[in-house]
Amino acid sequence: MATIAFLLNGTRPRCNASPDTSILTLLREHLSLTGTKEGCASG
Repeated sequence: MATIAFLLNGTRPRCNASPDTSILTLLREHLSLTGTKEGCASG
């Protein structure tokens, strides 16, 4: 597990996540920001 701190909508959330956790998963599942959607998943 690693602690991640970043700026999001003017706040600094701190999350514990494994290194293989995607940003999408972090936003949707750890921070409950379910409006974030996956695009085409390639690119």
